[in-house]
Amino acid sequence: MLTCEACGHEIESKVCSCGGVNLADAKFCSYCGSLFQVEQPDLETESGDDPYDPQSRTLCSDDTCIGIISEQGVCTECGKPADPSG
Repeated sequence: MLTCEACGHEIESKVCSCGGVNLADAKFCSYCGSLFQVEQPDLETESGDDPYDPQSRTLCSDDTCIGIISEQGVCTECGKPADPSG
């Protein structure tokens, strides 16, 4: 565990295979430069559908928006309804 030199507070950390202690969110070891393995979150829902599958999502009707239509029928970014006329 790392400790702040100023206040003595313990800082969340992780240890590399070389023995170097690094910040918990480090992508590389600050001692040997090794890449830490990044855990990939399980994106599949209980039904087995991938919520990020491009084939199963509906894009926002506003061509300038990057959002997708949520289960509530509105855009996740701008809040516009799936059917702008309705």
